[in-house]
Amino acid sequence: QIVLVHGGGPMIDKSLEKKGIKKKMVNGLRVTHSNALQIIKKVLTDINTSLVCGLMESGAKAVDCTNGLFKTEVTDASLGHVGEITKVNTDILTAAMQEGMIPVISSIGRQENGGWTNINADTAACKVAEAIGAWKMTLLTNVSGVMINEKPVSSITISQAMQHITNGEITRGMIPKVLACIYAINNGINAQLIDGTTRHALLLEAITGNASGTVVVKDDN
Repeated sequence: QIVLVHGGGPMIDKSLEKKGIKKKMVNGLRVTHSNALQIIKKVLTDINTSLVCGLMESGAKAVDCTNGLFKTEVTDASLGHVGEITKVNTDILTAAMQEGMIPVISSIGRQENGGWTNINADTAACKVAEAIGAWKMTLLTNVSGVMINEKPVSSITISQAMQHITNGEITRGMIPKVLACIYAINNGINAQLIDGTTRHALLLEAITGNASGTVVVKDDN
């Protein structure tokens, strides 16, 4: 059973640029002020609709499971309306999967006061994986996994990853991806990043166990 969580970075960038809103990232997280939030929400909704339609046209059954899924709170006011997930409503996902549906989830949530929040998609994915007790979490990227000294590494331990984040070798959008993998692993979930630009990357990984990317693993005790 598959659950699909998505963001929309490149399309959000283009939409914000058209409105004259400058992009600002902090440790891989998009600073989200009020003037950007509604644009981001619309872009994510459009992407979700496109993914659901694409899956159904391919013969799968899929449904948008975003509404009501993530309960969030804002913990860092400097990031604007960026939400930290405090609860995942797994009943929504269970109901969809029991009907043979693929849940398709946008990385957006709501606060107690009803306000929307923008969530990092990699963080959302690991929280969903934890909530449903997933066996594996695979993050699709547009690069060949984690790059160290400008070269991709096929595997990396948690301590190595944290060291590379500290010394600045893992930067920008790769930081939340790696942290999401570490979070997943610490909760008993296999985690990896693979190059989603490779044709049939997910299928190749599922059949052969080999794909361009990086597996994050626990340190040997």
